[in-house]
Amino acid sequence: MREMSIGEKLQALLLIVCPEQTHKLIIDFESEFSTVFVLNTLRNAIVHHDFDKPSEFLLSACDAVRAAAGLSASSRHGPWEEILSQPPVAEWACKSAALAVLQIESIEKQRKIHPLATRDAVVSAISPLKLS
Repeated sequence: MREMSIGEKLQALLLIVCPEQTHKLIIDFESEFSTVFVLNTLRNAIVHHDFDKPSEFLLSACDAVRAAAGLSASSRHGPWEEILSQPPVAEWACKSAALAVLQIESIEKQRKIHPLATRDAVVSAISPLKLS
């Protein structure tokens, strides 16, 4: 599993949880998990940080984060790392990760605990943020 990309890991998890492959998360996989892929791009850039010029892929991910967090696109001219210090980015990242977990948890066949209990636990963990 370690060598698999985040997309491959998510797809494997979804196929285990929903083997009939008819769930919206499987059918619309790329769009349903697009924020997770952006989060993973930022995560990889942080963990494997170097001082080379950032790739266009990373810059595009930062543009997507700026747009989602309501930040000015003009900040693209500064170092990409500056985006990490913006409170709206932290809020967006927490909400995006929480919503991805809740999406997977909402698959009926997976039920170990009630979905509302999971949602309540995630919401309390990221309070005072509001999930939309």
